Amino acid sequence: MRLLKPQPGIGPDPAHPLSQGLASCWLLNEGAGVTTRDAVVGRMAAGASSPAWGTDRCDFNGIDQAFVSDLVLDGEKDFSVVVTVRCDPLSSERIAIGFGHPTYDSRLSFGCFSAGQYRVLLREDDNSNVVNAFPNSDVDDGVPHQLVFVFNPSVNRFAGYIDSVCVLDSIPDGFSSIHFSRMAIGAQNYRDALSSFWPGSIYYVYVYRRALTRADVAQLYREPYGMFRGAPVAALALTAGNVQYLAGACT
Repeated sequence: MRLLKPQPGIGPDPAHPLSQGLASCWLLNEGAGVTTRDAVVGRMAAGASSPAWGTDRCDFNGIDQAFVSDLVLDGEKDFSVVVTVRCDPLSSERIAIGFGHPTYDSRLSFGCFSAGQYRVLLREDDNSNVVNAFPNSDVDDGVPHQLVFVFNPSVNRFAGYIDSVCVLDSIPDGFSSIHFSRMAIGAQNYRDALSSFWPGSIYYVYVYRRALTRADVAQLYREPYGMFRGAPVAALALTAGNVQYLAGACT
């Protein structure tokens, strides 16, 4: 697998609306061609506009493959996480994106539940649930889907999206303290231990230190790479059986 990052001069355009508040971004790629066309066909079949897929994906084996970043995210302030994934029907919980902390029980797990539905789990430092949400449809259908979680404590709301459709819009349970200091792509991160590895594809991950609007989410779905200037190039390699540690963000 290869991690992609924009080179100097062709990264996110700072003037683009979707670059505002962007804390980190990871573009994942493992080849190109047929799978890119498959992604577009899958979305067009649902009646959506065909996005401009400039990069492709990483395929994770569901056993021991993950990227880990030392990204620090303030879980008590507004933030948003965006990821496009593909997976086949599952019989156990698997996590595509996992935020955690080495000493606290706080975590944000974003992936699939054993019931075959996409899931967001957010817990505070003492392991109490803040959000434990299940969208209302089975979507582990082998087709890429954009998943978005928006945590907006400044107005006491959270929201979840599949593609560009809002499937969750609620008031969070009360919370007192949430700390995140490391993020895994392709696994759950709980006290720096990785588990529930992702058995499928991940296309890109964007982390924002702001609450995305519905219009932002819709634009990301239509133009997932629209904020970038030029095509990203390969940055480093990951071989099967390894966990690759990343120094900070790729922006």
